[in-house]
Amino acid sequence: MTSLLNAGMKKINDLNTHYYSLSSKELSDLGLINRLKTYNWSFELISIALIVLMYIVYKLGSNTNLKTANKIFKTLNNYLSNNFARVGFNDKKNGENKKLKYLSENMDTSFTGYASGRYYIESCIIKLHMSARFNPLGSLVESLLRYALPSLFMDNSPEYLELTITPNNVSLTSKNQTATTAEPLPPKFKFISAIVSKNCMSKSRDDNYFLSLTQTTESPTLPVEFVYMSEANQLNPMFNKLGKGDLPNLLRKSKWFLNYIAFTDLPKDKPTNEKEWETGSSPRCVISCRVTSKAQDLELLTKLINYVFSVYESITDSPETSLILSTDVLKKVAHTRTNELNKIKKATKQLELDLAREKKQKELKEQKRKEGKSSADIDFEMEAKRERRRRNKQKLRG
Repeated sequence: MTSLLNAGMKKINDLNTHYYSLSSKELSDLGLINRLKTYNWSFELISIALIVLMYIVYKLGSNTNLKTANKIFKTLNNYLSNNFARVGFNDKKNGENKKLKYLSENMDTSFTGYASGRYYIESCIIKLHMSARFNPLGSLVESLLRYALPSLFMDNSPEYLELTITPNNVSLTSKNQTATTAEPLPPKFKFISAIVSKNCMSKSRDDNYFLSLTQTTESPTLPVEFVYMSEANQLNPMFNKLGKGDLPNLLRKSKWFLNYIAFTDLPKDKPTNEKEWETGSSPRCVISCRVTSKAQDLELLTKLINYVFSVYESITDSPETSLILSTDVLKKVAHTRTNELNKIKKATKQLELDLAREKKQKELKEQKRKEGKSSADIDFEMEAKRERRRRNKQKLRG
């Protein structure tokens, strides 16, 4: 590698060997125009060409992402504007109140949309993530690393479109029309039931903690490309009984871009302590899709959103909810959560005990070392002590 670099540098220096061999008097006699003609500008011209090429690639990649985002958010915001009081964001820079369709971050690779102010639904959050098309070399290296070292990359799908719809249990006839999600939602909103594409079934289960708690069921009521993933089979009929519209036909048309529709109240990432459990637990519906900017696909996506709205409307108002989300089902759901939370508490407690034991062992080793004992003697004594404890436990069990 070093020899190649040295050879390259020598070749660049050799471009103007003749120019640098001229004396200062000879250069002065040539004059400005002849000096410019004598100098070999190949390296500088190639450098400028590469910089211009990099800028063009950057602009093309960035504009491609922006064009895709504009198409997606234009369609979705137009639909959401007919359903929500507030859509988008307000930018109050320089004293002007400018309306933004979305927020763009990370050099136009991450986009966020928001809508709120509606009966039955507290909010709808749109997250769009796309590849860094402005940096094709970086994307190529990342792809190679993903292939060679997949364990370093938790997300193997860098592009996705995800909508999170949160209910508020406020109906048109509700007396408490100022209710918000700050108030706990009733148990009928707390369950896990999803329709998942078979193409990403395993990945969806790996990426989402709440789906790892479900069981998979095929059904003739679904297109062959999809399956139910629910924590109780009794929850599967809710999609057809509580939603309004021809769901099987809608799924069939959406099969190439839809990953899953999941109703859940548990965190996406597996919590490691009780605080993370409480923070991440919130009733919501997640619609996960591949990125698409086709008009017909975005139209189908708005119909899927509308279908989710109708399910939450039925859960809030419809008496049929109690037939599907019965007392027995809700007890089973609550039991699952209690068991999972107890596992987390037990794991946390065990971790604390292990840390305390390690700390105590270090303190004991330090004390023995001060007494003049060698590390081998200390380790031997501690191993003998552990062996006595194991024998005592066996005697008690016997």
